[in-house]
Amino acid sequence: MAPSPSGFGRSADGPRPPKRRSSATSNWVTIWDHAGPAINQTSWTLQSYDVSAVADRQPNVRIRWVMGPTNASTAYCGWNIDDIEIWGIQVPQYQSGDLNCDGAINAFDIDPFTLALTDPAGYAAAYPNCDIDLADINADGQVNAFDIDPFVDLLTGE
Repeated sequence: MAPSPSGFGRSADGPRPPKRRSSATSNWVTIWDHAGPAINQTSWTLQSYDVSAVADRQPNVRIRWVMGPTNASTAYCGWNIDDIEIWGIQVPQYQSGDLNCDGAINAFDIDPFTLALTDPAGYAAAYPNCDIDLADINADGQVNAFDIDPFVDLLTGE
């Protein structure tokens, strides 16, 4: 799954609660922060934030809410968060050898296969929604010249 936007209901009375996201590395990224005057809501409002820039294609994603700095001059009732939703887009699973990710293994995969072998960065740029590991036809964990014969076998149906 490729995480996409996330959303939640919020009722707030207080200063600044940033919403943050993290991958497995625990490097927290602030998604939202409020630096203005205190928010004083009297009813639930839907909040939605696109976290795809920091969450797409990550094997683990953690989300946390933290209360920002406060002081003793004003007492707030706090933040209430409910009905949290994380939406994802199912990433299609393509067969080994389908280097252009069109759902078929055919002659249209020859140029992308060659690009994956000779210029992995160029392949990633030309086919950003495809996985270069689809060129690892012999499943040895590497995309290299040893994948050429098995790729030809896929194309010819042998």
